[in-house]
Amino acid sequence: MPNFLRKEFLLGIGVGFILSAIIVWAFGPRQLTNEEIKAKAAALGMVEQGVQKEVYTSGITPVPPQSKPAAVLPAQVPPAAVSPAAVSPVNNPARKVTITVTSGMGSEDVARMLEQKGAIRNQHEFLQVLTRHKAHTRLQNGTFTITVGEDMDTIVKRLTGK
Repeated sequence: MPNFLRKEFLLGIGVGFILSAIIVWAFGPRQLTNEEIKAKAAALGMVEQGVQKEVYTSGITPVPPQSKPAAVLPAQVPPAAVSPAAVSPVNNPARKVTITVTSGMGSEDVARMLEQKGAIRNQHEFLQVLTRHKAHTRLQNGTFTITVGEDMDTIVKRLTGK
């Protein structure tokens, strides 16, 4: 039976640790520059912060631009073209949107539907609110009526049944 407490054996183990540490230090991973990180992110299909790019990950095909509703939200019109009276609640009554959530629809599908119907302005912000509420998997099936411009937290609570 070998004696593992012998001086030669322990010295060999120590030398092995030191050599492996030197090899990892010399040839191990290095710190990436910001440009290299951006290039790798772009190659993987990620986008820069502040740059919005629509990504369709489910089997639902996007609505072509010519078939989208012609309604323009006040935020999409240049500020000079919108008068304060045109945006006031008196002249712009709350518009209601009805959506139907069915079994098999994911949170991204629901967010995309809400954005297409004009209930929310940005599906990515809605998905962030869902994440904050930890509600991605708690969306209820059914038909829901949502007021355009309603607070996203309220929408999430309504869609999750809370």
